[in-house]
Amino acid sequence: MRDPRIVETRYWNGTRLSLEELCRWANGFDPYGDPVLTFNFADDGTWDAPLLATEGDFRELRNGDYIVRLDDGEFCVRRLT
Repeated sequence: MRDPRIVETRYWNGTRLSLEELCRWANGFDPYGDPVLTFNFADDGTWDAPLLATEGDFRELRNGDYIVRLDDGEFCVRRLT
């Protein structure tokens, strides 16, 4: 069995517009309609940390992270340090 390969990556620049675009992209691949990437806005215009569902776990996104879609249908977060 081979390791999954990267199909596509997207960068989050920390803005709301970028996050909404990432949600449309990532959530469009789930055939069951379960959101892969979620976040909530507060009344003051801020939002809580976006969460990406990854193989039964959730990863918190940070400004500057990359979301990676793999050829097995899974997503992961890559962080440049």
